[in-house]
This record gives sequence, C-alpha cells and structure tokens, in this order.
Amino acid sequence: MHKGIARSAAVTAALALSTASVAPAAASAPAAFPPYEIEIVSQNGTGCPRGTVGAQMSGEFEAFVLYFSDYTAQAGGSSAPADARKDCRLSLKMDFRKDFSYAIGKTDYRLTSEVQSNTRATLKANHNFQGNPQNELKTYEIRGPGNGHFQFTDMPSPLVWKPCGTEPTLDITTELRVFRGPDPTKVNSLSLSSDDGSIRQVYYLQWKPCP
Repeated sequence: MHKGIARSAAVTAALALSTASVAPAAASAPAAFPPYEIEIVSQNGTGCPRGTVGAQMSGEFEAFVLYFSDYTAQAGGSSAPADARKDCRLSLKMDFRKDFSYAIGKTDYRLTSEVQSNTRATLKANHNFQGNPQNELKTYEIRGPGNGHFQFTDMPSPLVWKPCGTEPTLDITTELRVFRGPDPTKVNSLSLSSDDGSIRQVYYLQWKPCP
C-alpha cells in the first residue's frame, strides 16, 4: 500500500507544504503545568488501527501534534473498494491546570497525494469537546493533477473552548476519500501518514483563565 499523509472546500491544491505557517496570536500558556503528556484514551476507524497513531505536546504547551503511520486512502489499480475511504476518531485527554481553559486556534493539516487529472481527493476534519458538538466537519479538497506534499490550514471562528469546571475529552475526527480517475489502472492516493513521523498534524492552542 502506498504510504505517505492531505483546505477548505473552495481551496485547491495550489497551496503546497512550503506555505509559511505562523501560529495565531494567543495567550501564553499558564505557568507551572504538571509534567503530563497528552494521552489518547480511545481511537477508532480504518485510518488509525491501534498502535499506528501518536500524540505529543510541543514547545511550552503552545501546540500538540498528531502523527500516523498507516493512514492512506487510495483508489484505482488493484485497490479494494473499501480502500477509497479511511477515517479516524480520536479522544484525547490533556490534564492541565483546572483554573485555565484552552481552545484550538489553528490547525495545520500536512499530507501527501498522488491524484491524476480529472479526479479529486478530500480530507474532512473537525474537533469538539465531548458532549459539545459546536464545530462542524470541514472539507478540504485536492483536484488533480496534484502530486506531492501539501499543507492546509484551518483557523476556526468562533473558537470552541473547553468548558470550565469539567474535564471532557477532546474529540478529533478526520476522513480521507479518494475517487478513481479516468484511467482505472492508475492508483490515486491521499495520505496523512509517514513511517518516520515527519508528516504531522499541528494543533495550536490558545488559553484563557476560568472565571
């Protein structure tokens, strides 16, 4: 299987991975965080079998990253019909100071694709806190020909904040879908994965004190 990793519905593959990525202005992370790593408490879906996804806090709690090792959708050639759509549903727990709330201010989705002319591939993604489905699923599209590395950026508005006084999980959903091209013998693919973890999804955090 081809392995590699996938912006908004109206945005095409013209944005490449070389696009500069600048984190949005955000409140500084509160001091004296506990020495606690982000934890994946549940994972489901054909795109993230157990043992193929990791999460890691980055810098001074200003962002976290997700990385996959087996998350590729493909169509054409000898691919099975089920290979054309892959999905992943993650629930994350982050044990921060209880007197602060956080939101995801920006997400960089980084991926690779091999999409021939006259066809397309899509990434769908969103995040919500458990029990608070405020953030709608967004679609990012690559139209062929589109081969190589790409980066798509989401800056949600309004921000979805972790409710104060509760400790819900952060639920992240992604889906890759690839459509067959005019030549059914050629394989089209879209991937959020890399064997060495070099292709990562970066979630930038913003902070505010709870009342």
